[in-house]
Amino acid sequence: MSKKQHLYDFEDYKAYLRHRAEAERGVKSALAKALNCQSAYISQVLNENAHLSLEQADAANTFFAHSEKESQYFLLLLQQERAGTVSLKKFFANQLKMFRGEQLSYLDRKNLRDSLTLEQQAVYYSSWEYNVIHMAVAIPRLRTKSALLKAFRLSESRLN
Repeated sequence: MSKKQHLYDFEDYKAYLRHRAEAERGVKSALAKALNCQSAYISQVLNENAHLSLEQADAANTFFAHSEKESQYFLLLLQQERAGTVSLKKFFANQLKMFRGEQLSYLDRKNLRDSLTLEQQAVYYSSWEYNVIHMAVAIPRLRTKSALLKAFRLSESRLN
């Protein structure tokens, strides 16, 4: 797959699991181990013949290191697939539509999707100062250069 896909790009939890399993060798067996089940069961899930339980989906969230919002989205995807009535499927479809729209809007607004190259990430995460100053300017009293210099006791050249 040439385009990096995010969980929110999927409207089906099984398609997401297939994508993750195809993206890296050994994911299917590692996932089975994390879910305390056989690899054959994971194959059944991926081939549309079975569903994960909510408990297994929760363990999958941990396995994939999903954020809280990603975990909620993944569980909603599962619940929609497992829903037994048309009205319940519609309910979860509406929940997913709203949730997905909010999250994609946030990612697009913040331009967080693939916004930093690996080199830029290496620079940004190389020192605590970048992150602290990035967060500090959200505080109104720390929005000036002099306030930042005083608060963090940095040299002016380092702050620049």
